[in-house]
Amino acid sequence: MELVANIWPVVDSLSGVVQRYFARAYAMEGPDEVIGATLRALAPTDFRMASLFRIPERFKLVSEHGELSGCVTIGTFHAHLGDILEPALQELERGYAPVQGIAVASSTGPMKGVVVRPRFRPDPYLCVTTLIETPEGQLIPQLPG
Repeated sequence: MELVANIWPVVDSLSGVVQRYFARAYAMEGPDEVIGATLRALAPTDFRMASLFRIPERFKLVSEHGELSGCVTIGTFHAHLGDILEPALQELERGYAPVQGIAVASSTGPMKGVVVRPRFRPDPYLCVTTLIETPEGQLIPQLPG
């Protein structure tokens, strides 16, 4: 069992800038196509239960108004996904509840309790769904057609 995640960058509809994103981890096992289908099915609504994260301050956007820290374009978000998400994935991993169970008895001793804490693999399975934020604050998921 490993952790996989849905990621929702929030793009301001007027400026096109991403300053924050939602992320939610799930403990799953199975073929990538099943995991992907499950994450895509959750994408339109699950961001409402996800944790909110800021773009790290080291990411900067240069505009005619000067340099803005902690924000990126959506293209930069995708291009630097691993670097942007690293702190969030670490926090999600730390906060995930361990899975408890009982080990199979062996001929050498009694059954023992087992605690497994799911982790993200080095190249985690992620499903990224862009949210457009309107001037009124409404978040609209941009789902593939």
